[in-house]
Amino acid sequence: MDLENMMASSLTPSEALVLRLRFGLEDSQRRSEREVAELMKQPRHAIRAKSSAAFKKMRALPGARKLLESLEG
Repeated sequence: MDLENMMASSLTPSEALVLRLRFGLEDSQRRSEREVAELMKQPRHAIRAKSSAAFKKMRALPGARKLLESLEG
């Protein structure tokens, strides 16, 4: 299973968007929490919470660890 399918099957749309924006999965432009917060019109702590929740959910999926390490690395 690829990263997009894992995200679609296990994350809320908001959590998936945070990861896409933070790690540049759509446009190869990584953004800071502050930048993502401004784009989504949400406070930084909400973006941090969504990112944390998304990683926690993704780590529980078989085969996801290697994909996540490539994002975090």
